Amino acid sequence: MNDSGKWMYYENGKPLTGKQDIDGATYTFDQYGVTADVPKNLRYTTYTVQKGDSFWRIAYKLGCTMSELERLNNKSRFSIIHPSDVLRVPEK
Repeated sequence: MNDSGKWMYYENGKPLTGKQDIDGATYTFDQYGVTADVPKNLRYTTYTVQKGDSFWRIAYKLGCTMSELERLNNKSRFSIIHPSDVLRVPEK
């Protein structure tokens, strides 16, 4: 997922375009390498918010984007999160 929340797939440093079979699933990419399809092999886990955490800090720690955290938790990056809140996060 890129920073704007769109899914892309790269091969040899270049974005794929057109119809592609990836890990047994078919995806359609536009001329820029962006797909509206959500990867079918995503797995998620949970993260317990710690004192001093923010969406930005959690995304940085876990190597994901803030838009991914927003989508998974149905929250905005401006939402208030508290220590001990449990968020869904991508499993890496």
